Amino acid sequence: FALLFLPVGAFGLGTWQVFRWREKLKIIDNLERKRHIPAVPIPQQLEELDNMEYQKIMARGFFDHQREIRLGPRTFVTNDDEKEDHFGKIKLSKPKKHEGKAGYQIITPFLCTDNGRRFLVNRGWVPNDKRLASSRPEGQVSPIVL
Repeated sequence: FALLFLPVGAFGLGTWQVFRWREKLKIIDNLERKRHIPAVPIPQQLEELDNMEYQKIMARGFFDHQREIRLGPRTFVTNDDEKEDHFGKIKLSKPKKHEGKAGYQIITPFLCTDNGRRFLVNRGWVPNDKRLASSRPEGQVSPIVL
């Protein structure tokens, strides 16, 4: 009797995986589409940001490097290249200079001069020896960023 449920359960799980795969492809296509949309001005109402996930925005202001947050230590994660096959997009890893090394994710507050709001911006990963803002003069963008 229990053996009758095994094929039915396997069929159900297989069907679910196909639906989930299609759903993920839709999510990936949506993100890819948003990646190529030109940046838009930051909305006045913050509630509008809920509909702008992964969309580029334009803001006028400056980074507050004195209040920078360092999350770490974190291992470097590559930005892999994509290749398309008959299953969809797959990732191809390429060796990177900092692959496997410890470092920090840098989060810097951004003060928007148009509306006075502050936003946290993930500026990316830096190696351990560049964790202090003073060791990264090329990343100390000031005074106005667009």
